[in-house]
Amino acid sequence: MKYTKAQEEDIEDRVKKAAEFLKEIELGVSAQVVAVNVGNDTFATKVFPYLQDLKYKDEPVAETE
Repeated sequence: MKYTKAQEEDIEDRVKKAAEFLKEIELGVSAQVVAVNVGNDTFATKVFPYLQDLKYKDEPVAETE
């Protein structure tokens, strides 16, 4: 689909607002790729998108001596 310049600008503005909102509420876009058996031992990859929590994300623990 071909967008007009005004439509492209509108889309870019809405994407920017969505990214800022997700950052504000401490969520990030992520995805998991899984191999799915579609029959006859034929596999396909399926992508499961989700919102990942960033507020309570495990931070690496610094080792102290």
